[in-house]
Amino acid sequence: MLGDVVLDFVQDLVFFLGLHVFQRLQVFGALDARLLRQAELRRRRALHSGEIDGPLLRLRGVSN
Repeated sequence: MLGDVVLDFVQDLVFFLGLHVFQRLQVFGALDARLLRQAELRRRRALHSGEIDGPLLRLRGVSN
């Protein structure tokens, strides 16, 4: 009887800790995706403004 109560408590504890960790990972994943989008936008702005003009871009015909 007491063993069942302890087992249920431990199972609930593990479940909620796992849920908490999963939610934190989702938050970090969202932050990573946001940072990647911001970096891509900065790269595109630099490309269109002429700040980036490298040999690879010239080969692709993208340079100004």
